[in-house]
Amino acid sequence: AGAAVQTPEVAVTPQTAPTSTATPATAATPYTPVVPPTPASLAGATPGGVSATPGGGNVRVVPATRGVLAKLLAKELDEIAAAARTSKMRQQVAGAKAALEEAKAAAAGGDDRDVAAFLRGRAEVQRVALLACAKKKSKPDRLFVLGMGLIQRMAGTDCIGPDLYPGVGLVLRGCVEGPDEGMHLRTLQVINAAMHHKTLALVHQPCFDMIETLLNLNGVKNTIVASAASAALRHSVGSILDLAVERRAEAGDDGIAIAADVMSELASLCETGKGQYVSFTLFPGAVTLVIDTIGDALRSNPSAFLRHTLLVDILAASLLPFAVSRLQAAVWTGGKRKEQGYVRCSRVLKLASTLLSCFPNAGGGRGQLAEAYAQQSNLLFLVALMADNKAIPPGKDVAEKPIWYLQLALECLMHYSSQQGFVSQLCQLFQVCHAGDPPPLDETTAP
Repeated sequence: AGAAVQTPEVAVTPQTAPTSTATPATAATPYTPVVPPTPASLAGATPGGVSATPGGGNVRVVPATRGVLAKLLAKELDEIAAAARTSKMRQQVAGAKAALEEAKAAAAGGDDRDVAAFLRGRAEVQRVALLACAKKKSKPDRLFVLGMGLIQRMAGTDCIGPDLYPGVGLVLRGCVEGPDEGMHLRTLQVINAAMHHKTLALVHQPCFDMIETLLNLNGVKNTIVASAASAALRHSVGSILDLAVERRAEAGDDGIAIAADVMSELASLCETGKGQYVSFTLFPGAVTLVIDTIGDALRSNPSAFLRHTLLVDILAASLLPFAVSRLQAAVWTGGKRKEQGYVRCSRVLKLASTLLSCFPNAGGGRGQLAEAYAQQSNLLFLVALMADNKAIPPGKDVAEKPIWYLQLALECLMHYSSQQGFVSQLCQLFQVCHAGDPPPLDETTAP
């Protein structure tokens, strides 16, 4: 097969065609790890081993098995030394390469995961990257680009520890403040790589620092950067939720607490435009972006919001009440006010559809789960009022509702009624409204 690839004249038959060893990605598992790359493939890869598409590459990067990571880092350090203009920088590079040799010696059998774990506690390699990025200019020079490439490589291979992140965070914020599009895109690549590792994604300060950076990048004037930042934010929040559930299953620690804080922060940004942990200048479409991000997180892992107490609390105390309050305003105004226009109304109804469809069995529990189910009944009632052209609030004109307003509500109802177990859930909702907690129902016995 190798000869056939190198010699174009030799045709590759179906029997001799090389078979791919990569795990095929599916819509159901968007964060499936890829097979560790080979040295040959990493040699031409983008720094950090992540997708070159800004905000894309919704894949967790797995470090190579043996000896590749140290060689790649050493190669990038040599490039920085060649571009360096001071002897101090070259001395720092020499110290970083010595630290790499120590990491290789300490790693069991040269495993790259052990090398990455060793480097998370040593600052020599990262210090070189930060020095290369220290002098910000309106247009980045070669040394700055090499430094950002090294940071991206370290983020993608999980070599940056939480204690060493603050220096990286300063560099990323400096890139956001600059006007250069290339610096913005490189920042997105670094964050996208880092957010797919538990080391930084599930630590409070780095996690919220990167989310704040993504929100600020969504407000830039360049539409390409803003679009890429929007995608990166949605992917990052989904990744945080998946990693938190994964860590809880492995070690039983407080990874869920970080995911709950993130969802609570997003809910607060939707309601008031202000957060407890992030600070950014509101831009047109900011609330719409956050609503979309919440909806994507709910659709990616709905079971987490019913299985873990902290996430159930966020669902019952923040997300469902927010959707109910926004739909109440939409019902009262009939889609006539600007703040209840098509874009905002469509996003809220999409979120309502997700909240109705993702949690079909919420009413079977007690406490916050029961509260969540009662909120679902309010949500369904409001959507039905929106879809009814004759349902006009008291004291309002009897003028017909806009066509788009009715269509959005009907689409939400259609999506809800097409799910499996719809009859049983509707019967449960009716009993919740009239008789408290419902008894268990079976699809075959429901009226």
